[in-house]
This record gives sequence, structure tokens and C-alpha cells, in this order.
Amino acid sequence: MLDTGNGIPVSLQPVRLPAELRERLYNRLAEVRVARCVLEDFEIYEQCQTQWCWAAVTTSVLYFFSAPTADPCLTQCQLVNCILDLEDCCLNGDSEDCNVPWPTNDPLDKLDLLEKYLPNVISFGDLKRELGGANCQDGRPVGCGLDALGSNASHAVVIAGWCEIDQKEKVWVCDPEGPDEDWFIYNDFLRLYHERWEWARTYRTKEP
Repeated sequence: MLDTGNGIPVSLQPVRLPAELRERLYNRLAEVRVARCVLEDFEIYEQCQTQWCWAAVTTSVLYFFSAPTADPCLTQCQLVNCILDLEDCCLNGDSEDCNVPWPTNDPLDKLDLLEKYLPNVISFGDLKRELGGANCQDGRPVGCGLDALGSNASHAVVIAGWCEIDQKEKVWVCDPEGPDEDWFIYNDFLRLYHERWEWARTYRTKEP
């Protein structure tokens, strides 16, 4: 439960697509011959402030490897306090000091969730291996740092699945802004995600 400062308590629950819609998206692939693997236990949490995609991605990865122990919004603001060396981001999260972008590899590393930071993209084959391979075993979510085309803005999302269908390679992208989950053709996500973002950095995760 989070006190926003105006006396109104707010509690964010794990945010994911409705089960029926998520199942329909999955089963859409079953109509044709397809190889796929999805980390179905992964849930993307909505970012609690406009610039906290890095905090939402870190919290979501943390809760994938360990059961949630607190309200995810409270966890995000506590994480922001820790990373930025502040004390009031749970009450004033939208302030100029608290609501700031930050390199996602930093909080992942501090929580011992970062296996390796790569200042580049990785191939579809490497993604498959990180996500559990053809057998879909022991997969780990892959964090992606995105740069906006034509500006200095950045964003962070998670890839939590892959599939090969009709000779097309696709990835299951989980976005804390919205939040949103959907399949994207790998090459489209690579260069023009939502007609705005370009994949630039990769965060290979691990169990802490």
C-alpha cells in the first residue's frame, strides 16, 4: 500500500493482460506449426512514475525469481530511494528529484540480478538460449534498453518469450509503460519498436 501524499492509499497489483486475452495470443500460434517458449510466470509491473521503467523492470525481474514480498509500487519507490540516495520518493515519487531516468543495469546489478550487461543487441538465437531454448527449461527474462529515434529519451522493457512461425522470428515483449504485452517480429522490435524505439542495450538476468 502506498500513500501518495494526498491521503489516498494506492496499491498496485501485478499487471498483466487478462487471462483470456493472453491465452488467445498464445493459442493464436497453435493454429499453425510453431516452435515457441514463453516464461508464463513472468509478470511485468506497471511503472509507478513516468520515468520509472528501470525500477519497474528491476522489480518485475526480482519477483520472477522470488515471490513478491511487498506492494510492487512500494518496492519501486524504495528501490529509487536506494539507487538515488534519497528518502522521500515513496511520498513524492513524481518530484523532479525522484522521477528521473536511470541505467537499468545499475539496480539490476545492485540486487544481484544482472548476469551480464551488453552495450548492444543480441541475436534471436542468443535470445532463445537465454529464454530456455527449444526445451523451454530454466529460462531467464532478458532486459532491453531502448533509445528513442530522434531524441535523447530512453526506455526499458523485457523479452519473456520467443516463437518461430511461418519462417518469422517473434519475441514476447513486456512493457511496463501501459503496461503492455504482445508478440513482435524480432527485426521490427530490433529497429522500430512502436515506431519510436530502437533496441540498444541488453541485460542478461540471473537468479540472485
